Amino acid sequence: MKRNKAREICKYISGHKDGFTLIEIVVGIAILAIVMTAFLTFFAASFRLNTAVDNNSEASYLARSYMERIYDESVGSSYASVTAKLTDASLYDFDRIGSTEEFDKTQGNYYIRIRFEPDTDGLYKVLIRIYDNGSLSGGKQVAQIEDVILIQ
Repeated sequence: MKRNKAREICKYISGHKDGFTLIEIVVGIAILAIVMTAFLTFFAASFRLNTAVDNNSEASYLARSYMERIYDESVGSSYASVTAKLTDASLYDFDRIGSTEEFDKTQGNYYIRIRFEPDTDGLYKVLIRIYDNGSLSGGKQVAQIEDVILIQ
């Protein structure tokens, strides 16, 4: 009885050709590969864009925070006092570029340059530029902020 049942099952399986052929499987895999390639390209592009936006946001935050610090230091202080605090190693540790009114330093992956331009009656135009890759020569400018600050 069991042998008859097994023979019936074998005849049923061998009689029906409802499976997939090799060509159908290869075509299905090819279509799947094309679709996946499109999605992977999209994900790679969005990852690069997201990384660039993160870097620009971080650089903008860095520029704004230094502008706020300079503004805080300038309240009730002289220009000489503000620039002395910028070059103080325990506070900001900027380097003065020659005898100019420019200061620079490298912080992480960013190169920061601050320029003071005297205006009239104690007003100074403060320009902060942030470059990536930690140097002015090798990096591109990713953030800039400028403001006019009253320094006594």
